[in-house]
Amino acid sequence: MKRMKIKAEVVQKETAAQKREREFLESIDRAAQEVKAHLRGEIKLQSAEDFLNEL
Repeated sequence: MKRMKIKAEVVQKETAAQKREREFLESIDRAAQEVKAHLRGEIKLQSAEDFLNEL
């Protein structure tokens, strides 16, 4: 492989716990982006009281 200048990479599979953690962190990032957009006045978020009243 060295002679042919081929680089080998090790690809590690994501465990179930790592996947859950990654998805959780991504959801927090998305929520933070929504809050920032709301503060800039780009979107309107529903209040917690309104949300609970819908249930």
